[in-house]
Order: sequence, then C-alpha cells, then structure tokens
Amino acid sequence: MFDETLLESSPSRVPVLKAKHWLLSLAIGAVVFLALYFILPMLVFGAEQKVVLAQAGILGGVAAGTALMLCYVVADARHQKLPWLIWFIITLLFNAFGFVGYLIYSAIKTDNWKRATIPIAYMVEGIIVA
Repeated sequence: MFDETLLESSPSRVPVLKAKHWLLSLAIGAVVFLALYFILPMLVFGAEQKVVLAQAGILGGVAAGTALMLCYVVADARHQKLPWLIWFIITLLFNAFGFVGYLIYSAIKTDNWKRATIPIAYMVEGIIVA
C-alpha cells in the first residue's frame, strides 16, 4: 500500500526512489552513526558504551530518514517539473513539516491526492502512537 502511493507516486507509476537513493541514504546514516559513535565518547566523559551506541544509532537513523526524504523530494519534483531546489531547502530546514508541505503542494499541482493522503496518514498515526 505504501509503495503504491509515496514510492511510486508519479502518474506513469514509475518508482521515484531508485536504488541509488536508498544507498545514498543508507550511507549517510552509516557515516553519521560511525562519526557519532567515535566522537560522542570524547565529548561526554564517562558515558556508557550502551548509551553512546543508542544515541549514535538513533541520530544515524534520523539522518538516513532525512536523506531519504530529501532524495524523494528532489527526484519527484524533477519528475513533476516542480521547483526542486526550493522544496529541497524547505524540507532540509523544516524536515518532516517541509516534506508534508511538499506532498500537499505536489498533490495540488498534479491533481493526485492519493499521493499525499496515505503518507500523511502514516505520519499522523506514528505521532499519535508515539
């Protein structure tokens, strides 16, 4: 269901996110994780290794998710011939709020609301559950 809306949201049903986008996001998350794993113990003296591992893992996951959102916005905006640089900056600055804004904007421009409703519903559900 999720794949049919967000990941394959173009009118021609061509997947927006390619393997290179997933690999780039994974690489960014891994780099952030490794950097924090080795830097945090120097900044926080006496921190337990479990705590450092958890913090580095969480922030690495956030970095990977943010990178994937940015990849999606740029790829989809280019495909839809929308101003991708503006939406890249908005998503970078406002993260999930910018991403939801892009989904709504692109749904208005393409007159395809299915592409925005289900991902936004998943985000709202996640916020409610959290």
